Amino acid sequence: MSEHRKIVVGVDSSPSSLQAVTWATNEAKLRDSSIEIIHAWSMPFVSEPMAMMPMAFPLEIMVEDANKIVAAAIATVTSIDPKIQVVGRVERGSASDHLITAGKSADLIVVGSRGHGGFVGLLLGSVAQQVANHAPCPVVIVPGK
Repeated sequence: MSEHRKIVVGVDSSPSSLQAVTWATNEAKLRDSSIEIIHAWSMPFVSEPMAMMPMAFPLEIMVEDANKIVAAAIATVTSIDPKIQVVGRVERGSASDHLITAGKSADLIVVGSRGHGGFVGLLLGSVAQQVANHAPCPVVIVPGK
């Protein structure tokens, strides 16, 4: 590889995300690129209906789940092509912000068309839409099946 090429892939645990990882892996083979897997999370708050008091999820569970998502994505890449250099990271905060920032040193950002957030009726997820609108490099949005 004469120059470092990198594809950034945003992941969550959705089927669309897995399709994005698979697509990015096949593209990385064609481009002789490395892959950087990014999963960003934020602390969700829910209200208990009777008391209307916010309840937080335990931080350790959130971090553990995030690490499992990244590990599964890395395992997918290596199962398709073990020669591809792949790294993963977990970030706290806005997924779109972290992907856009990572795109400054990438050739391509790949995301699934729909993640786990938002309203079921939307055709394009808010992360995919934000990344497509603001990324400093080309973006591929892999459609769900």
